[in-house]
Amino acid sequence: MNCTILQGDALELLRTLPPESVHTCVTSPPYYNLRDYGVEGQIGNEARVEEYLQALVTVFVRFDGYCGQTELCG
Repeated sequence: MNCTILQGDALELLRTLPPESVHTCVTSPPYYNLRDYGVEGQIGNEARVEEYLQALVTVFVRFDGYCGQTELCG
C-alpha cells in the first residue's frame, strides 16, 4: 500500500491529482474567525459566516471528483 500525505491549500493541491485517485481524506477545516494564519485567502477569515460555509462547500464539492468510485469519501 502506498500512502501520501498532502498539506497545503486544498484547492491548489487537488489540481495536481488525477481524477479518482484519492482513497481517503482526513481534514480539519479552520473554525470561523478563530485564528489568522497570515495566509491570504485562507478559509475561516471571511467577513460573513455564509461566505465561510460557501468556501468549505467549494472545497468539498471539488474534492468529490478525486474520490475513487468504490471509496468512502464524504
